[in-house]
Amino acid sequence: WLIAAVLLLPVSLPRATASGASMLGELREGWDFFRGTTWLWLVVAACGLMNALAEGGLTALGPLRSEHTSIGANGWGLAMSCQALGALAATLALMRWRLERPLLVGLLGCSLFGLPMVVLGTWPATGPLVVAGFLSGVGAQTFSLGWHLAMQENVPDKMLSRAYSYDQLGSLATVPVGLLAMGPLAGAFGIAEVLTVAGVVYVGIALLTLLAGPVRALSRPLPVPTTAAATARSATVG
Repeated sequence: WLIAAVLLLPVSLPRATASGASMLGELREGWDFFRGTTWLWLVVAACGLMNALAEGGLTALGPLRSEHTSIGANGWGLAMSCQALGALAATLALMRWRLERPLLVGLLGCSLFGLPMVVLGTWPATGPLVVAGFLSGVGAQTFSLGWHLAMQENVPDKMLSRAYSYDQLGSLATVPVGLLAMGPLAGAFGIAEVLTVAGVVYVGIALLTLLAGPVRALSRPLPVPTTAAATARSATVG
């Protein structure tokens, strides 16, 4: 984080000017935009549910399930490392692949993040968990890029910070609920059963969200041609 902060020092931004609007007024304006943008609030609501399942299931129950199976601490660490490798592999691939439907591809990728919970619940072995971990890393990174592309290219600059604020609120406010609920649920129904259901429901939420047309059909604007390319085309036409 310190290195990132140093790298940001040379970045110059225009000085902000006072708008005269109150903070509550701006929050209300942002909320009106948020609830009026179907793809935005639908994906945020879905992420709120999925984050509760992932944090309560994979993060809280995953290590415990691994400890009491053949996976063990070493297998869990290997799977989490492969998750990071999956994210790196997706990053390198997405540098060359343009996501034309950022939310469609992103949510398909996001559904892969439920696989480790399903594997832990139904097939608790190191090999399958490592594969599931790698795929979940690919999926998480794909969704991250797709989501930020959708936000940056389809939300007006004036609303962007407020849209991200409501995004963070809706996506993360449910995490404590998931963390608090998974322990009692696992005690009542069993860790394997709860992990399996959490993983299946996670995948189901990601895929069901794609049934909404505004989410599935959201596309990217056409790329703006560079000055050199535009000049070359003009010269060719002339």
